[in-house]
Amino acid sequence: MSQHITCRHRRLFLACLSIICIMSASHAAFAVDQNVADGCDPKVMANSQKKAQARVCADIAVTEQLITKPRSVLELICFNKLATVASKTAKDIFSGELDLKIIEDALKAHYENFDEGAEKDNDQTKVSSSGSYTCDKMDKAWEAELDAGISKEVPTIITDADLMVDTPPLCDTDDDGKAEEACGGDFNAAWQACADKKVFEDYRKSVEEQTPVEVPDLSNCSGQGSAAVINASANGTTCSE
Repeated sequence: MSQHITCRHRRLFLACLSIICIMSASHAAFAVDQNVADGCDPKVMANSQKKAQARVCADIAVTEQLITKPRSVLELICFNKLATVASKTAKDIFSGELDLKIIEDALKAHYENFDEGAEKDNDQTKVSSSGSYTCDKMDKAWEAELDAGISKEVPTIITDADLMVDTPPLCDTDDDGKAEEACGGDFNAAWQACADKKVFEDYRKSVEEQTPVEVPDLSNCSGQGSAAVINASANGTTCSE
């Protein structure tokens, strides 16, 4: 009988001890929560995303002006010549050669999908019966970029303030040390395309919506140690006297 009572007391004691432990842990967690700094303002993340979009637009505008790109990568490998060689060797696999006019028609239709259309001299669409393949398009593309050197048709630097304005930044095209002239046409066109999509306007608005930064008063932190300075900075207070 006494053993039974002792077991009941033991279970009651353990139950009370568990409740006390849970309450103590909850109180400690609550106390910690009161001292934890607030998380990052979502507007800061949104601002970072808007700035990244504006910066990408600026980089694309510079690329459009500086790098001469073909309408299609097929131009860089002289695909018309490559297809001709393939048609000549097709007879080793199939019966007869491929009709070369099929290649010409297909390439003309392909290049017509681009803004500039097919080349007037048909250099990239005509095929030859020689069946030989040489291509210097890629070499010429690199040579053109090297010969261009440092372009004056793009801004020397694009500032954060430039990324908030729809109007393209100016360039120093006459080399007088002042950015007062319009930049290259391709740069301005690409910049305006992003402006039409409100990329720069959205970034400007996101900056204006940011919560002003509160600068803590650290004037009395001299000699307090780095821990005191960090604590004061995090909590927006001053160092203790």
